[in-house]
Amino acid sequence: AVANVPGAIATIKGGTYSSDNWYAIKNLGTMEIDGAVTVQKADGNTNTASLIDNGWYGNQANDTLGGTHYPATAGGSAKLTIKSGDFTGKSGAKSCSVVKNDDYGVLEISGGTFDSTNNTGTSDAATLLNYGTADISGGTFTGQYPISNGGYGNASDPCVINVSGGTFISKGGSITGSGGGAGGGTSALNITGGTFEGGIYKTDAYAINISGGKFKDATGNAEGITRADGKVLVKDTDGYYTLQGAVAQNTATGEYYTTLGAAVAATTAGNTITMVADSNEGAFTISRNVTIDLNGKTVTEIGVITISAGTTTVKDSSDPSTGKIVLTQSDGDHVVDVINSGTKFVLDGGTLYSSVNTILAVHDSAEATINGGAIDAANPNGSVAAYAYGGGKVTVTGGTLHAYKDGALTASTNGALDIGQA
Repeated sequence: AVANVPGAIATIKGGTYSSDNWYAIKNLGTMEIDGAVTVQKADGNTNTASLIDNGWYGNQANDTLGGTHYPATAGGSAKLTIKSGDFTGKSGAKSCSVVKNDDYGVLEISGGTFDSTNNTGTSDAATLLNYGTADISGGTFTGQYPISNGGYGNASDPCVINVSGGTFISKGGSITGSGGGAGGGTSALNITGGTFEGGIYKTDAYAINISGGKFKDATGNAEGITRADGKVLVKDTDGYYTLQGAVAQNTATGEYYTTLGAAVAATTAGNTITMVADSNEGAFTISRNVTIDLNGKTVTEIGVITISAGTTTVKDSSDPSTGKIVLTQSDGDHVVDVINSGTKFVLDGGTLYSSVNTILAVHDSAEATINGGAIDAANPNGSVAAYAYGGGKVTVTGGTLHAYKDGALTASTNGALDIGQA
């Protein structure tokens, strides 16, 4: 084993280090590990000590080096820098970490592989266990809990981990574990970068703050986890989630999307898409049963919303109702184009508005029902609120329809209107 006392400077650039009964490396001074370094437990060893301990444990047995006890002092620090190396832990009990950053420990890791997969303990088998201050900008961390942080948050145990890079792979489903403590104070995991293959789960021990990084799932969207600028984790085309400004959420799956069109494209039949922010959209097509809750938000549309199959229902759960779909410009003639036999559009709430085009066109034997909300065709040169033709049918049971110049409702070429109350 290697032991570095307070005030001493040690540099490890190569070799294999192992210990049967204690830490393989104990640092109370300043140490750098960089090179072809291997630190591991001996084959068959079941000792529960961490591979590396940086800082003070807090008792005489663990802070005695070479027969001399070195007690912690307020304001002291042990600094360990790891730039490369291979670190593998193995133990038959819990709390065997590969790297433990202890009281007054300052840890910086920019590279290396850290693996506690062989730890057979079933609870709190951590790859990195932190009670001091740890800055992680690189390296690969694999295990049941790649990151475990304390919750003491005081001068000797600030319990702060800052992750700006690196890869974290959980073999137990959760990236984050707890090293004890009641939480509060400075205790925090701050994520600004890195790749995370596993769940980010809130514990009572420390705060979790996300402002960057790539995540394999969206567990970081859970209540109690702080995300920068009100953003949420949204799935990218590569299958990973990144922090983005979402505008829509599938309430059945909890998934967020950056456009309404993307949310509709990813939904399964019968789901509800709820707007969570105003959005700017291009043209898109709806071809399955879906409910769109405007939720008081404004969808600004450049292009046509084509409804080609299934039943699309638009509603607005906000009170008072302020949600709307607005067409600012279009290559087509309509805001909403409902086509094909068996296709249905239902307006239960919210407003469809355009100052440039006819708003709702229903044709090719499709149907539309207006139960509530409003359709406002405000083109001063003339446009229609709802237009049925080619076997299309519009039924009005409620709501408000307005046209600036032309008729609010128009039917032609085998179109049909069924007007109850509007």
